[in-house]
Amino acid sequence: MSYKFLVTGDIHLGRRTVHPSAEINDPQLSVSHSWQRLIETAIEHQVEAVLITGDLIDKENAWFEALHSLKSGLQQLDQNDIKVYAVAGNHDALVLSQLDEILAEIPCFSLLGKGRQWEQVQHQCRDGNRIEIAGWSFDKEHLQVNPVASGVPEPGGSLSITLLHTDLNGPPDSRYAPVSERELIDSGRPIWLLGHIHKLEVVREGSPFILYPGSPHSLHANETGMHGPWMMNIASDGRVHAEQIPLSPIRYEEIEISLDDLPEDWKSEFLSRVMQQFKGDQSTPVQWNVIDVICTGDPTHFDAIDQYFQQDETEREIGGSPSIYIRKFVNRTSLPPANLESMAERANLEGILARLLIQLDQPENSDALKELLQEAGQVRQKVLRHDVFKPIHDDQDEEASEPVTAEESEELLKQAAREWLTELRKQSEEMQR
Repeated sequence: MSYKFLVTGDIHLGRRTVHPSAEINDPQLSVSHSWQRLIETAIEHQVEAVLITGDLIDKENAWFEALHSLKSGLQQLDQNDIKVYAVAGNHDALVLSQLDEILAEIPCFSLLGKGRQWEQVQHQCRDGNRIEIAGWSFDKEHLQVNPVASGVPEPGGSLSITLLHTDLNGPPDSRYAPVSERELIDSGRPIWLLGHIHKLEVVREGSPFILYPGSPHSLHANETGMHGPWMMNIASDGRVHAEQIPLSPIRYEEIEISLDDLPEDWKSEFLSRVMQQFKGDQSTPVQWNVIDVICTGDPTHFDAIDQYFQQDETEREIGGSPSIYIRKFVNRTSLPPANLESMAERANLEGILARLLIQLDQPENSDALKELLQEAGQVRQKVLRHDVFKPIHDDQDEEASEPVTAEESEELLKQAAREWLTELRKQSEEMQR
């Protein structure tokens, strides 16, 4: 005998994905559409309950749309005798408390762990057996507290589920209720379902089973891959099998295309390489595949490719079902090592850039380069936090603007150096004609 639960988190009702093409404004891009599909999936599979690991609603954004969608979905589940157990995350802590009276009218919905107090309930399954479900909720947007340190309820057996919105393995001063994986293991609770990050991650498949289901709807270009809730089957002995159900109507991906040996008339060959590299899954409900093309190899044609697609927006959309839309091109092309070493001997700007690229490709960076990378990261972070970008930040998770890593700074420096070097070479060639 096994018990089915539909697991999700970070739904952010009230948001919508903005397609890179201004021409596309489909209702399916609204998170409410994916929420309705999630409800239909739960009813179709007659799950015991829907489990939500926080951030069900996106702050106060699109209040009426979020409230209408939320009530409608919960009422459908209630009519089909499907329970909903949720915890509040950093985005919906205040909103859910404001909706407390409204949600109390829907019998199927239970918000666990109000007031940062662990709460455990007994879910009665359709066969009469009971499964423990425990949870702990945010009561404000930022919490520098460790929920596990306050004492997690002792499990009554192997059929125990725990819901928590948390920054797993985050620093102790994280503002999102940090806990460590070791603490979850030592708690003795057999199943942990987590929220906060939008990317799915099966942290542990054994005991305890630890899962970040991710968001069911791709909200940003940095949320690559397939998104959707998870169908979790719990055997009577506590063993867990979980499988993702793709639901998001939009999917973001990165693909790598070599520009080596492209002919002068490169368009047909370039498109062929894109289509060969990107193979969409026809069995999923995806309506739009949005891709970032990372260009490697010979830099000769990069500028022409980038400029062509910037000038003609319609060329970015490749027909088919589902359609493919090229969001941007990333320049990771490079000269052959021999050419780069030859250029590095020059006492000019080309030589400086060539030497920088050679240093960046070394296994160990010098102290001077490490200092440069740290400074580059600080500058980028300062730029990203500038008031001019505030409207963008307000429409995204605060977590998206975490400190820039050394790896990100290194890649940005490489990209900038490649672009400058390519431009200098092009200018030199034009002067020699």
